[in-house]
This record gives sequence, C-alpha cells and structure tokens, in this order.
Amino acid sequence: MCTKGKLMEISQEGLLIVNYSSRLVQLLREVRQLTELGVTVPDSIKQAAKDGEQYYRFGVVLKKVASFFNSMDTQILKTQRPMLLNALMAFEEIVEKRNTHGGVIEWRTPTEYERYVERLQQAATKLAHENRQLRHIHHELSTSVVLLMDIDMLKHRSKWKQHWLEIVGRINVLSDRYPQDRMRKWVIHWDHQVYKVLEAAYCTGLETLNESLQLPESLKVELGFFSSSEQMPLQLKPSVEEIRSIYYHELKKFVSAPSAFKGLNGSNEVYTKMAGSNTQSLVRVYIKAELLFVELCNLLEQYESWSSLCATADLDAVVELCCSSPTLFETNFRALRDKRRAAERLPDFIKVDCICVSLGPLKLSLEDNFQRAYETLLLVLKRTMTNDINEVTHLITDFAPLYITNRSKHT
Repeated sequence: MCTKGKLMEISQEGLLIVNYSSRLVQLLREVRQLTELGVTVPDSIKQAAKDGEQYYRFGVVLKKVASFFNSMDTQILKTQRPMLLNALMAFEEIVEKRNTHGGVIEWRTPTEYERYVERLQQAATKLAHENRQLRHIHHELSTSVVLLMDIDMLKHRSKWKQHWLEIVGRINVLSDRYPQDRMRKWVIHWDHQVYKVLEAAYCTGLETLNESLQLPESLKVELGFFSSSEQMPLQLKPSVEEIRSIYYHELKKFVSAPSAFKGLNGSNEVYTKMAGSNTQSLVRVYIKAELLFVELCNLLEQYESWSSLCATADLDAVVELCCSSPTLFETNFRALRDKRRAAERLPDFIKVDCICVSLGPLKLSLEDNFQRAYETLLLVLKRTMTNDINEVTHLITDFAPLYITNRSKHT
C-alpha cells in the first residue's frame, strides 16, 4: 500500500498516474467491517487505516482528475489541440510542481498536497471549460457552414456573402485569444469544409448559369425599330454585341470567383484549384453562352417579317399601285385588320435564358404603322373615289349636248 512518495506523475505514454493504491479502499472497508463484528484489529493496521482515511478524500479527487486528463485525448479535437497548449502545459506544470523546498509533493506532507489538489482541480476545471468553449464554437461553425450550403449563391449573392462574413467574424474573435500559428490547423480544416460548400454552389451555378446569371439592373433589352434610317431594320437595343460584352463580363466574375475568394485566414491558396477541377462544366458554360446569342439572333429573324410594313417609305405610292379596284381595297382593309389583331397577341416579354427581351417598342411601332397604313388606305380610297366621280362628271358634261341633239332628231 503506497501512502508515501509522489502524489502523481505522468508516464512515458503520457498518462497521468495517481500513486494511490485502490487496496487502501479495501483496507478501510475491511477494518470497518471487522471492528463492527468485534474482532480485534492490530494497531499497525489501525494506524494504516487511520492514515488511509486522511488520504482517502484527496485520493478520490486525484483519481477523478487523472481520469479526466487521460480521457482528454478523445474529448479534444485534433485541430484544436494546439489552441489548448497553454492550458495543457499549465495543467502538466502543476502535476510536476514541487513544494516550496524544491522537493516533490508527497502523501506524507498533508499541508502541501492539500493546496496541490486544490490547484490541480482549478487547472483541470479551466482546461475542461476552455475545451467546451472551443467545441461549442466548432459546432456553431458546423451549423453555419451547413446553412451556407442552403443559400443559392447566384440568386442571393448578398445573403451568401453576409452569412460568410458572420463565419469569418467568429474566427476573428478567437484570433484575438490565440496565436495565429496555433489556430492554423483548425482554420485550414474549416477552409476545406467551406471549400466543399463553395464547390457545390459553384458547380450548381455553372450548370444553370445561362438561366440564373444576375445581369445589371440597368440592362433593359428591347426589340423594336430604333434606327432613324428609311429602312428601319428590326433591332435589339442594346445591340447583340453590347449584350454579349455585358454577359461575358458578369460570367467571368462568377467563373473567377473562387480564385479571388479569400479564405478564413485571408489566403486563397485552398480555393485557386477549384476552377481547374471543373473544366468540363466551364466548357459547357461557354457553349451555352454561345447558344444563348444564337437564340437572340434567331429572335430577330423570327420577328423580321413584321418589319416589311415599317420599311415601306412611300406607302401612298404602294397603296395606289396595289389597290386598283374596290375588291383589292376591301382585301387590304381586311388583311390590315387581321394583322393588327395578330400584333396585339404578341407577348410583351420573351425570356431567352437569363435575358428578358421586351417587345413593347415593337408593338408600339407596329400599332403606329398600322394606323398610318389604315389612314393611307382611307386617303387613297377617298382620292380614287373622287377621281372616279370627276371622270363620270366630265363624261356626263361632255356627252350631254350630243345626247340631247340626237334625241331631238329622233323625235
């Protein structure tokens, strides 16, 4: 039974060992039982039991502290172990601490080991508290990173950025308490977790980039007749070239975002390889971009037929040439009415992936030209009728005397 010698020591395996025999507990129990039965116990054993009772309370405390220390390896996260170095060293220093005379603290020095146990408990409590705090922060970051994955980086870029800054803020709070070199492993661990989240959002964004790319609010694409020339060709405003320039500028910002992304330690070292790891998706992005502009050009061709009326400069001459009889006038009035109704059924907007094209200017121009054509038809019809009436009047005027003379001869 060891009731003399050093209280605690750290083994070569790093385990904290209490030099307090569990047989002492058995001795106390047996002595108590024998005494209750009236059995005479030798004085030496009584003295040992008396000493054991004195050490028992502190021995139990030390056993608990040793058990806590020996199980810390499973409770401390590997990436956070450097951050707890000061607390661990302070605990180990107390374990190895010597008394005021430079000697080791032993069981036979009660006044020394009582203070020793108290300091050891305080160090263990401080270490456990700090470890719980770090694990709690680690769990909070896990929750925040998972929530970050649920935010669409394309549609809600500002919300994603705000949530990211909150994560950075939590890391920065700890950087005021711990040296950067001791936080390095833990920060790199979270950089890799954020990398996974960012790559998932990046890949999803690349797949739907042509449909979800956020273009500047100032970009308003319209289809109509904007030229001041007589031909008045159907155009997009801004032009396809200008739209292409803006589109690729925004596309480049998204594609290069990981390379410019500053991690938790302010470095983009972890994130620079992301674009290179998704080259196939990037190729598809640029193919879809070109198909988008092909579709825009096809849109011009689709509505090009509406420009024939608007491209007619001398509408009056065309109407006079085409409407040489009442039947033709009736046919053109009916055709104009049908075209007008067809124009009213045109959609106000057409969505080409992420680009919304307004057909408002086209419909307004068509309505103006239909009204102009109607007025021209009406004007030419009135003029034609007037000319025909004048011709009939001239004929009547010219042939009336001759008709009267011939009739007089017959009578």
